[in-house]
Formats: sequence, C-alpha cells, structure tokens
Amino acid sequence: MLISKLTYSDIENYFFENFKLCYSFNTDSLAQIKSLYINSSEGFNAKIKSIYSTEPKIIKWNNYFIPVFINPETEKKTSAIEFDVALNTFVFLSGILEHLNPKRDQHQRFSYSGSLQEKFDFVKTPVVSIYYEILFEEAKKAGIEIEKIIPNNKLIFTHDIDQLRSGWYENIKWLIKSPVQNIFGILRQLNLKILSLKDPYFKSFEKMAVIDKTYSIDSISFLMTKKSHQDADYSFEKKSFFNLLKSHSKENKIGIHPGYNSYNDPGLYKKQKEELERLIEKPINMNRQHFLQYDISTTPFIHEENNIEKDFTLGFPETYGFRNSICTPFYLYNFNQKRRFKTLSVPLFFMDSTITDYIKPETNEIVFSQLISDIEKIVENFEIIEFSVLFHNSVFTEKKYQGFTDLYLKLIVINNAN
Repeated sequence: MLISKLTYSDIENYFFENFKLCYSFNTDSLAQIKSLYINSSEGFNAKIKSIYSTEPKIIKWNNYFIPVFINPETEKKTSAIEFDVALNTFVFLSGILEHLNPKRDQHQRFSYSGSLQEKFDFVKTPVVSIYYEILFEEAKKAGIEIEKIIPNNKLIFTHDIDQLRSGWYENIKWLIKSPVQNIFGILRQLNLKILSLKDPYFKSFEKMAVIDKTYSIDSISFLMTKKSHQDADYSFEKKSFFNLLKSHSKENKIGIHPGYNSYNDPGLYKKQKEELERLIEKPINMNRQHFLQYDISTTPFIHEENNIEKDFTLGFPETYGFRNSICTPFYLYNFNQKRRFKTLSVPLFFMDSTITDYIKPETNEIVFSQLISDIEKIVENFEIIEFSVLFHNSVFTEKKYQGFTDLYLKLIVINNAN
C-alpha cells in the first residue's frame, strides 16, 4: 500500500509545503509551530487506511462545524490544538482518499457519492483552510511571527470552450418542449443553420469575452483541439474558428482542455497540447481535463511531464463544493517518489453543468441563491481564498441557460467587493 512507504516526517514536510502557500513565517519557527498540535505519528498508517470507517469528531470554528478524522480520544492532550493538523490535512490534500476509494462513475471519475464529503455533509466547507486558520491563530498567540499571504482575487473565472457551432440545435431541443408557443423561435434557429449565419454559441463566446473585458476579469479560456461527439463541436481548420482563437489568445489567458480519455493517455495528451501551442504560438502551462476526468494514479504524472503549472480540474461534477476540502491552491502528493507534485491544483468550486446536467432543478433561482449565499459565507469568513468557477461560453445565451449571465455578474460583484 502507498502509505506504508511513508514516514510521519514525510507527511509533515508535505503539510508545510502546502501551508507555506498561504502563510509566511521564519523557518526557525518551524519546530515551535509543530509543537502547537498533537503528533499522531504512532500507527498513522492504520489510521489513514481506516479513514472511511472512522467517525469524525466535530469541532466549531467561527460559523462552521468541521470534522476531524484522526483524533483518538485516548491521545494525551499535550498541545494547544487537540488534533493532528498535519495528518488530517494530508488525508484531504494528498489524494489518498481517491487511492483508497475505488468507486468511479461512468466517466471513470472519483464519485461524490460515497466520499467523506458526501457521507458527513461538508462538501461546501473548506475544512483544511480552517485547520490552517486554527494553526495560524495559535501561532499568533504563541508570539510566532507569521503572516497571511492574501491573493489578489478571490474567485478565478474560467471558461471551457466545448461548443461554438451547435447552439442552433440545442436551442431547438429546448424550444421544442413547447412547439406551438415557440414555433417562430424554432424557425429562426433553423434559418441560422440553413443560411450559415453566426451560431448562438459563437455569439455567446463573443458576449462572454466582452463581459470579461468590461469588468476587467482576468479569466482563463480552456480550448480543445479535437473535434468529435465527445469533444469539441468545432475545428480550428475552419477559418472563422481559427481567427477567433488567434484574436482571443492575444489578450486572454489560454489553457488546454484536452479531449475525452486524455486524462490517462500520455500520448494523446501530449499531442493535443502541442497542437494548441502550435496554433496560438506560445507555451501552454494551464489545464482542465474535459468532463473533469481525472485518475489520481495517472493524470498528475501526465501534467507534470507536460510542464503544466496549474490544473483546474479537481471538483465534483455532481455537486458544487470542495473536492479536497480547501479553498486555495495546493499540491497533490507523489507517493511513488515521496514528494509533492510540481503542478499546483486550483480547486474548482462550481461549474454551470452541475446545475443543468446533474441537479436539474425545476427553476434555477433557488440553486443560484444558495450558491451565492455559500460563496458569500466563505468570503466573509476567510481572507485567504483562491478557487475557480467554471462558466462554459454556451451559458451566456438566454434560452436553455436563462439566468446564468446574471449569476456570473453577481459573482463578479462578490469577487470585486472589499
């Protein structure tokens, strides 16, 4: 088993490499900081292996109740923090939860169903970020010089560009639910196709770009190079799409959105990344996997081999929230080489298709309102926040995706608030 190779020192070193992404302190203070929490080094392997059958202790911090999974009641309380911050953090950030749980969905994705977040209902809570804050607060009380590293932006706005030419068809599928009332709308969509006019999803891409420019949103567009029924509906061999790519890439951040099954196919991944780099004539160092496909045993190795600096894949498709229970970027753990991966994982908190393809509410307003409330709660309680939200260009239309543009604008307001 992977964790049998580890020492407790390996885990603590990994913890502090992640902790230092959020807090600045003198290395000389490290031993003192370690003394602030309980050391659960004895038998830690067995504690991790049994994590899915462990009943957590619930503790309160500000407006949150959070689980602590490795906190045996028999341990002697000799530290300011009565649980092992490093070991509990390791459980969530390292990827070990996905190694231990074989459950996958039809797209071979780690499933929210059966996860600890689902079992104990804390997916919207950045548990690890609270562990960090508890340690920071105790360090300040102990007189340790430690400061928070505050990101420039709370939310990172991202766009997966899957569709640019099939909006007419999807609009018809939506309108045909009430064919009599929508007959003229259906005919208009057919005319778009017959007359080769600009597709609604092409226009929604332009609308999206205008919004981002108007509000100075430093967004990231993740682009595909493969056209198929599982991948993009466009090809850059067509001049209009190529021109759109070239003009957009001049002023905007571009990442690779590699095709279906590229998550465990190094050759396919490399080919598509190199193709996008050739098209935009600049290196690509940001990634989000199509369909959020991600295999903890293969995908991070592919990213590291292809010099991906930041990956934006790690979120749950079925629900919004934190897959790794943290609201800031972090490093996964390379169990083979006993070190962190070089690629920084940026949490994906929300994507639009979670609502349209999984939750499928009768009306979106209640879900939108709850999402805004959950994000506002995070913003109110944490200073160190940096996670991504995903809006496909297709949702900047107002038929099937009515209300998503307004939701996007409301999240911009939250991000820009002091």
